[in-house]
Amino acid sequence: MSNLAAPQYFVRDAAGNSYGPATLQLLQQWIAEGRITPQMQVSVSGTDQYRTAAEIPELANAFALAAQRISPSALAQATASPVTPAYNYAPAKSQGMAIASLVCGCGGFMCAILPILAIIFGHIARGQIRREPERYNGAGMALAGLILGYCWIALIAIVIVIYALIFVVVIGAAARGGSGAPRAF
Repeated sequence: MSNLAAPQYFVRDAAGNSYGPATLQLLQQWIAEGRITPQMQVSVSGTDQYRTAAEIPELANAFALAAQRISPSALAQATASPVTPAYNYAPAKSQGMAIASLVCGCGGFMCAILPILAIIFGHIARGQIRREPERYNGAGMALAGLILGYCWIALIAIVIVIYALIFVVVIGAAARGGSGAPRAF
């Protein structure tokens, strides 16, 4: 049995803060976590001399293993870069029928067929979006087109009823012998 104790290490960061004593195993863990860089100062117990962590032979293997892994900062930088993703499917795109539904719903005042088209396109779009949500988006546009289409249809129906009532009143007045215009006394 040996009386020699495992060496203890002390680490000093760039701000001058000292950490330790720490075992070699703990230093290797800190290197793997990115808490110790090769430029940080390390001292072995029993000496007051600090050297860079890269100069200590026992730590060289830990730095080599850490270099093979992706560091959190490198990962953050890689995900922030505008690189095209490496997957084979396209990101969700707006459903064309949803856009058509919204446009037809907005233009419903111009022509009586547009609200009908808005309703048809809106129902088709919502069905496709519900079946393939990872492929299409635009459910809000489809719903807005549907609502506008139904509102325009209701407004057109109300206008037709009003015109029909006016027509019945005018025809009824003409049948009674009047011109439908008020008489002057």
